[in-house]
Amino acid sequence: MELPYSNFEHCLLFNALKDNNDLKKAIAYLITFNEYENLKVKALNHSILIFNDEVSIFIILYVGFEEYEFIENLMLNSHFISFDRITNSMIEFKDIDVKFIDKLTILFTAISLSKNETLIDFRTFLNY
Repeated sequence: MELPYSNFEHCLLFNALKDNNDLKKAIAYLITFNEYENLKVKALNHSILIFNDEVSIFIILYVGFEEYEFIENLMLNSHFISFDRITNSMIEFKDIDVKFIDKLTILFTAISLSKNETLIDFRTFLNY
């Protein structure tokens, strides 16, 4: 387990994303409505970056992102998300289009898109 953040929950999130292709693909799909392959995860100081050659998705973790990471990482097809509803109303992020995504939505999207046999069984169970 890597520990790139001082907040242990952020470390757990980073490692879950790093190790799980279904979660990365689900997040990318929810943001762009496209499926992507070869998504990688990188720990930045104030965010987690999910990316490949086609898309960059920043999961905002800490205030400071808007000052230190937003401008230097602004590139084509960049998306900014948060798992906290409050982020959109914070003055620090007033000039950034931050999308809120509910974690349960990611879970159900991962189950729906997955080719994993166990998750396919969950999908069948849920649709029964």
